[in-house]
Amino acid sequence: MSIEQRIQQAEQANRVASFIVPVQNRNIFLTERVKDPYKGFYCVTGGKRVFLEQEQRYETPEETALREFCEE
Repeated sequence: MSIEQRIQQAEQANRVASFIVPVQNRNIFLTERVKDPYKGFYCVTGGKRVFLEQEQRYETPEETALREFCEE
């Protein structure tokens, strides 16, 4: 299966996530996990896209990454 087919399959099953890796002055911003699994570990900021009820559409990857970053 090609990567394009895997992406399409994930989108159809709503298994889509976006991540952001902010860099400032050559430092990478990481988030410490506060929930299991991997509580206490560091990771990049990201998460699953959500459905926007008022607009009747899913977030774009950029919207998902920005929302997740602001939530952290």
